[in-house]
Amino acid sequence: MAKNDHKLELTWYNKSKSLFYDPDKKEYLWVDKKDPRVSEPRILLERECYGDKDSENILIKGDNLLALKALLPDYGGKVKLIYIDPPFNTGAGFEHYDDGLEHSIWLTMMRDRLQLLKQFLRKDGKIFVHVDWHEMARLKLVLDEVFGLSNYMNTITMTTNDPSGFKATANKLFTTSNFILVYSKSDKGKNLNKLYVEKGYDKQYSKYLHNRDKIIQVGDGRI
Repeated sequence: MAKNDHKLELTWYNKSKSLFYDPDKKEYLWVDKKDPRVSEPRILLERECYGDKDSENILIKGDNLLALKALLPDYGGKVKLIYIDPPFNTGAGFEHYDDGLEHSIWLTMMRDRLQLLKQFLRKDGKIFVHVDWHEMARLKLVLDEVFGLSNYMNTITMTTNDPSGFKATANKLFTTSNFILVYSKSDKGKNLNKLYVEKGYDKQYSKYLHNRDKIIQVGDGRI
C-alpha cells in the first residue's frame, strides 16, 4: 500500500502501464497506456447472424479489452447493470485463457477493464463482480480506486460447497463460498427497487407458546 494525496491505494509492478496480448508470441507485453495497440478503438466485424435478426444481443469473440473499446461509442453511459465473472486466478488451466497469472498482470488486466466498464454505466448504474478468495482482497482495493470507496454497496456471499461429507472430516479448512462485489457508479445507483413476492399463508403463525416453563407441543415438533 502507498499513500498518495492522502489516499491509500494498492500498488503493484508496472501499475502505470497497460498489457497487450500478442497472439503470435502468445504472451502478455507491458506497453505504455498510449500505445495504439491498447488505446485505439477497434471496429467490430459481423461474421454470422443467428435467430432473430432484429435482436440486439451480440456475442463477441476476441480480446474483451478491444471489444469494450469498440462498443463504448454506442453504449457509453447507457448501461444500468453490469455483471462480470472474470478468471479467479486460481492457477488452473483453461482452453481459452490462463487462470494462473502473476498478480500484477491479473490486477492490471482487471483495472484496465473496470475503468472502461465504468464508462458504460449510467449515473444510476451498478456493477457486480464475481470472484473467489484468491484475489478478492486485492480486487476490492482496485474497485475502491476505480469506483470510489463511497460507492461500495456490499459483498454478496454465495455458498458453493456444503460443510458435509468427506470435507467435514478433513483436518484442514475448506472453501465454502464465492463472493460478488457490488458497486454503484454514483449515489443515484445506491437505491434498489423493492421486489415483493406473493407468499401463501404460513400455518406456523397460528402456533404459540402457552407456558415458557413447560415443554409443549407446537405444530409437528417439540419445544
